[in-house]
Amino acid sequence: MAKRDAIAIIPARGGSKRIPRKNIKDFFGKPLIAYSIQAALESNIFEKIIVTTDDEEIAKIAREYGAEVPFLRPKELSGDFTGTQDVIDHALEYFENQGENYKYICTIYATAPLLQASYLIEGFKKLEESDAINAFSATTMPFPIQRTFKLDDNGRCKMFTPEHYMTRSQDLEEVYQDAGQFYWSKLNKKSDKIMFDTDSIPIILPRHLVQDIDTLEDWDRAELMYKVIQEQKKTMTNILFRTDSSSTIGTGHIMRDLVLAKEFKDSKIVFATQELDGNINHKIIEAGYQLLTLKSNDKNELLELVKNLNTDLLIIDNYDIDYKFERFIKENSGVKILSFDDTYEQHHCDILLNHNISADKTKYKDLVPENCELRCGGKYTLLRDEFRVEKQKSREKIYDIFIAMGGADTANLNIKILEVLEKNLKVALVTTKANKHLKELQNYVKNKKNISLFVNSNEVAKLINQSKLAIITPSVTVNEVHYLGVEFIAIKTADNQDEIYNYLKDKKRLVVEKFNQEELKNQIKKIIAKEFELINFIDLSKEEKLMVLSWRNDKNIRKWMLTQDIITQENHLNYIESLSSKKNKIYFLVKRNSNPIGVIDLTNINYDDKNAEIGLYTNPALKGIGSFLMQEIINYGFNVLNMKTLISKVFSENYRAIKLYKKFDFKEMSIEKDMIIMELKNENR
Repeated sequence: MAKRDAIAIIPARGGSKRIPRKNIKDFFGKPLIAYSIQAALESNIFEKIIVTTDDEEIAKIAREYGAEVPFLRPKELSGDFTGTQDVIDHALEYFENQGENYKYICTIYATAPLLQASYLIEGFKKLEESDAINAFSATTMPFPIQRTFKLDDNGRCKMFTPEHYMTRSQDLEEVYQDAGQFYWSKLNKKSDKIMFDTDSIPIILPRHLVQDIDTLEDWDRAELMYKVIQEQKKTMTNILFRTDSSSTIGTGHIMRDLVLAKEFKDSKIVFATQELDGNINHKIIEAGYQLLTLKSNDKNELLELVKNLNTDLLIIDNYDIDYKFERFIKENSGVKILSFDDTYEQHHCDILLNHNISADKTKYKDLVPENCELRCGGKYTLLRDEFRVEKQKSREKIYDIFIAMGGADTANLNIKILEVLEKNLKVALVTTKANKHLKELQNYVKNKKNISLFVNSNEVAKLINQSKLAIITPSVTVNEVHYLGVEFIAIKTADNQDEIYNYLKDKKRLVVEKFNQEELKNQIKKIIAKEFELINFIDLSKEEKLMVLSWRNDKNIRKWMLTQDIITQENHLNYIESLSSKKNKIYFLVKRNSNPIGVIDLTNINYDDKNAEIGLYTNPALKGIGSFLMQEIINYGFNVLNMKTLISKVFSENYRAIKLYKKFDFKEMSIEKDMIIMELKNENR
């Protein structure tokens, strides 16, 4: 954040009546106000944290715990009926007179021992990114208010909303209440509405972190809640992430680490990073995690940190930390180590994680300790929640091309790629502030209406889902684009991408080993103009797999199959699963303009003799589709697999199929029982 953007103000008068000296009353070994001050400090988002009070003792204690008390407020602003807003206005006027102006203010109550820094951060971020004027802490009601009642003068019940007497609780609308912990506001905007209205964003806290403290009964309940929380913390796992980001390293390490961190829901998580040029360390703070800055990548500095934090699990995601470094940490601390790896390097760790779709655990033989747990492949892919949510949504394809060459674009390819594209193509390009070429890129796209530049976007999944084609690097981005089912071209920009590049190349996916504008231009033209999409069976969603099964089991389809029995769902899904390990057969669902129209397959693929058997069947609900499927299977067989001969076996009574094959110049070669063997040679087309 920029200097003097945000100030935290904690009102704390000395004249509490129901609980005398409440604001500094001992609460588990610390004065109550200390918890609010420490949460504000831990959030690391305030330029200044002040306590406004009329009491010298409160002022002294506030300073001891890290707050500033630049003045004592006058007695006329310290009475029982003084409003909080008057106290805040007085403090802001003081700073204005000092020449200090702020964009954001957060009023934090001194009686909030359950306050968490992460919710202060969430409130700030949501306010900063929206047109709202306020953001405040809230929580759900513990019971439906629609079922509440009052007592009349005779002590009898009278419901507020008797029409809901018979309504089930789960059918009643969820309602919320003020949590009374913090209130964010924009100081450069004014609202004529109350706090609990449309100009405000509620930050929803779990009920176990909310307790008003107005009475001694409230105090006792807050102590019980705090004690339970602290007991839970004793059993928490302490996890330390060691990672870095910069204009040279890129941003991918921290981004995937933040995804992994979410999986440790009941753990104390700390990140340790260096302050390198172009880093995105702010993302860690924004996610609500503690960030510690390292002076260097020194093994002794990390070892000391591991010990001081009583670390149970050290997660290393850093190419500059090698086997010897890991072994030193392990032997001198005994800490459990999880190491990320993308390039089959030697590691001294307890768990190795390679979450790339290309990962092969057999390649780690002799590279890790014998008892090391290997987590390799697509089932360990780290996907942000936004991708899992987006997977369920059907978006209009408003962009022709999505471009993501890494958050830092270390190869500086963004502009070169844009120069290749036709001006009529709509482009969504994402990058981050870690990109040292950002200003040059911004100037390039400035007057180009067909290009939308997104910097530090939180809607990457949505942008991918709205695009027809993605141009990316063969990196973890492949996992994301592949997951959303968007066709892509992967351009290799670094040696550590070799593994995924070779994997994609073997899978006949579109890859570019070294950037070439003419080659890229030709590939894009083919794809953008392409009406049909082939989806490998192993990449189908479960819904699509079952749809294909229903086609296959249709009586008008299976009667022309070699196996005419109805296939069970279990056998069908198992067969598709087996295809991932078979190189001699491949099945595709064919879509035309995103609509599924049929299935094509190539089996008994002989890469030496360059021939393959082919088959196809249509969506039973459609007619006139056969020619489209035939075009696609011929194109794939000859142009992608580089086959010389395609072979088909057709029932002699399947006249429509025979007619279709002959239309595409297949020749009858022989007859085997009731089957006609037909061939098409590439040289005869």
